[in-house]
Amino acid sequence: MSNLRWKSNLTVLHFFKQTGLLLVSFCCCTLEAFNLARAQIVPDDTLGITEVSVVTPDTIRGFSANRIEGGAISGENLFHSFREFNVGEGGAVYFTHSAGIENIITRVTGSNLSEIQGTLGVLGNANLFLINPHGIIFGANASLDTRGSFIATTASSLVFGDNLEFSATKPNRLPLLTINTPIGLQFGEAVGNIINQSQILDNMQVMPSQTLALLGGDIVLEGGNLFAPGGIIELGSVANNNFVGLALTPDGLTFDYEGVQNFQNIQLSDEANLTASSPSSISSGEIKIRGRRLIITNESNVSGINFGASSGGDFTLFASEFLEISNNSNLVNQTVSETGGAGEINIETRQLIVRNSSFIRAGTFSAASGGNIIVNAAESILVDGGGGVSQLTTQSFNEGKAGNLQLTTGRLIIDNGGQLTSTTRSSGEGGSLLINASEIVKISGQSSTDEDPSGLFAATRGAGNGGLIKVDTSNLVIEDGSQITVSSTGEGAAGNLEVNTDNLRLDNQGTLTAETTAGKGNITIQAEDIFLRRNSTITTNATGLANGGNISIDTDVIVAAPRENSDIIANALQGSGGQITLTAQGIIGLELRTAEDLERLLGTNNPNNLDPNLLASNDITAFSQFNPEIDQGRVILQTPEVDPSQGLVVLPNEVQDPSELIATTCPADEGNYFAVTGRGGLPEDPREPLIGEVIWLDARDFSEISNNSLSDIGQIAASRPPRKIVEATGWVVDEEGKVVLVAKLPEVMSQGWWHQGTGCNSF
Repeated sequence: MSNLRWKSNLTVLHFFKQTGLLLVSFCCCTLEAFNLARAQIVPDDTLGITEVSVVTPDTIRGFSANRIEGGAISGENLFHSFREFNVGEGGAVYFTHSAGIENIITRVTGSNLSEIQGTLGVLGNANLFLINPHGIIFGANASLDTRGSFIATTASSLVFGDNLEFSATKPNRLPLLTINTPIGLQFGEAVGNIINQSQILDNMQVMPSQTLALLGGDIVLEGGNLFAPGGIIELGSVANNNFVGLALTPDGLTFDYEGVQNFQNIQLSDEANLTASSPSSISSGEIKIRGRRLIITNESNVSGINFGASSGGDFTLFASEFLEISNNSNLVNQTVSETGGAGEINIETRQLIVRNSSFIRAGTFSAASGGNIIVNAAESILVDGGGGVSQLTTQSFNEGKAGNLQLTTGRLIIDNGGQLTSTTRSSGEGGSLLINASEIVKISGQSSTDEDPSGLFAATRGAGNGGLIKVDTSNLVIEDGSQITVSSTGEGAAGNLEVNTDNLRLDNQGTLTAETTAGKGNITIQAEDIFLRRNSTITTNATGLANGGNISIDTDVIVAAPRENSDIIANALQGSGGQITLTAQGIIGLELRTAEDLERLLGTNNPNNLDPNLLASNDITAFSQFNPEIDQGRVILQTPEVDPSQGLVVLPNEVQDPSELIATTCPADEGNYFAVTGRGGLPEDPREPLIGEVIWLDARDFSEISNNSLSDIGQIAASRPPRKIVEATGWVVDEEGKVVLVAKLPEVMSQGWWHQGTGCNSF
């Protein structure tokens, strides 16, 4: 093939940081080919003179084509070897085979890549392997006409048992009588790329239940389409000197990447499509994608819709560095079958980015269950609307239960209209949102176009009950109008909201909300510290005749900044108010309000206006707005020595004068002293144990501390562990007459040890 130019921009990398995430964008390969002057197909003689491939012009299926016969047969395998292998624009090439052949294995031993611009087919049922280490291009009009599976690869060889290889880089004759089933693909020093530009809707398609696989270096679908109805689509981007296992099963070909140490990149762009949707009664197939950096962008789609009686296939995506779905692109697995559920979507990566109006969706439109979405992202997950709405969502539009959405990561960042949702719109049950982020969950803002808030949402709009939202994280931040909400606007009950965190911060209209028209909708919070600022709320609201949901908060301290209108509300419109149970060591800045309090403070008894949000204070309320005759709800405070109605307590911060406080039972002329320093205050009498009353809040900002500094601190701590210091509550005198301060007095005094009297003259 002459005048072929390969233009690659893979080495151009643009690095930038966004909310702590390192994102890498790359421009994948484009090809320019001119003047295919050489013959399209040139056999070589590496299999022997008597087993050479024979190319014959013919008319096949009513069109001019080349028929390929000959080759070397070993058991169920037919081998072909070519120096050049191409299919011209509008042309067609068909392999033939005799009875009993399961696999047609074709290698290209020359130095040029293969370009498929027409139809590549098999006259029979055999699987077709095309091996060219220098690269393979499927042009805009490329198509497949096979009844078996199709595998295009830029591996250097196909490996069989006993370490035998059918190699394109070292083409020698094989002891064909010993070759049987292939066991894997060996990638050599140089690994070519695979590009698919085939844009005719169903051209690059295999028959139902077959496998369509592209395994090479970088894999690029530039507007290209791949279809495997009810079968398997496999994209594997493998770096050099790696081995991929291969197994032929009744369900198609499967690949094993356990031995792969390094991957390369995969990109779907410009409305590219991978589809495993099933026709009529056949269940939808599987889609498997493995690489280092996986990008699905510019209105590209990976989809499967199940019409079959059994469950649809799963989608499995693995990206060792990151997976990005962006610019109106979608990853969708759904079912319309009455009995066959949708398959799952499984994602494993270091970083997941879903942005700019893109979706990951699992849904059901029937009585069958929707699939789950399971994401394991070791570092981070970013969901960014980018002006619109981006979602990870499970949905039910009929009787079937929606799937669960389960995320495990270090950092979950949701911004600019990003959303995690589970919704039921009919009688099907809603799915659960299960979030586990070891470091932080940060939810911010709303979309700029239609003002949809960022957040986590579990909603029911029909007869089905809503799902659970459960968040486990060290730090939870909800700010700038974002939400975590469980809701019911139909006949079904709302789900519950559970939060387990060390630090919870709601700021600038951030809300935790449970809204219901049909009951339930409870909020449970376990936290060490809770901080409410600038019109933030924790609320369970019931409309119609529904009773208000309950709010249960268990925390060390909850603080609301003064006069910023941050509230905790468990009100109902006409039903009974909910119950608020607040267990805390400290409640600062919040005030209890009854309906009568609001009438007095707002100067109205109009139920429509009895809203604590109309007060600048930070309020706790639980009552029925329109039905004061029924149960008004309850607020239970389990807090020692704290009166929230007093608001913020001003604590002294000056050192007390010990001269006026120390008891005079310690005469100065006896030569003894008892000294206490610091801002924690002094005991008024040495008869009393010294007990600290100051709550310590470590508010230092560690963001500017370098990793080296942290490392040094760790080394010092490891080399010299600190001694534990506790407060003395009494003293004893040993056998030598020495006074020993002790943290706890012995319950049984042995001879020679005793509790000394309270006067200091005994010293």
